[in-house]
Amino acid sequence: YVVLASLLNLVITIVLQILPDSLMESYMNGSVSYIGETDIWFAFLGIGVLAPIAEEISFRYFMINTLKKREVCLDFDEDSRFIKRLPEQLQNILSYFNDETYMAVLISSFAFGIVHGNLVQGIYCFILGMIFAVANEHEKSLLPGIVMHITINTSSVIIGSVLPSEYEIIGLAVVFVMACAVASLNRDNYNFVVDNDLDDEGFYSDNYEYVTW
Repeated sequence: YVVLASLLNLVITIVLQILPDSLMESYMNGSVSYIGETDIWFAFLGIGVLAPIAEEISFRYFMINTLKKREVCLDFDEDSRFIKRLPEQLQNILSYFNDETYMAVLISSFAFGIVHGNLVQGIYCFILGMIFAVANEHEKSLLPGIVMHITINTSSVIIGSVLPSEYEIIGLAVVFVMACAVASLNRDNYNFVVDNDLDDEGFYSDNYEYVTW
């Protein structure tokens, strides 16, 4: 997840570099302008660590679980004549909107994008919110989203504070390469769950925790 987050941050930064100035003006004057004006240690702790944890708990835990409990979805009849007349691919897409989990992920990600206060950041935060939420749902844990969120924010704070803007892509590329290298070095320590990983009582062995991380 650290490698994925590093890659996402690198891709986002590359895209931001090629956006027109008209879009970037509100972005640079918005919620990211204070990074370079804040003490690096305060920014690292507040923006890099505490804010991601608070946002993951708020959006990916409380909001998603509340929406799922309330069974928020479009709740339309998939067997209606109108739906059946639509192309099969479109029917498949619409079926997701009848799923409480999908709708909870979609709504929480949209809200996550909105609170960042500008169009550019709102769009990529919506996409990141979807990725974080899907990872959390897959792992049945908040940890994947927290790990990715902290990775993106801390690397952005550090690189943005110590390097000029024209070198940010290089800095984030180095972070991505380092994350890949560490993951590669630790690959031999990963243990995948197979039937042999079950002990005599039918429980997973202690190595199960390494499957995800």
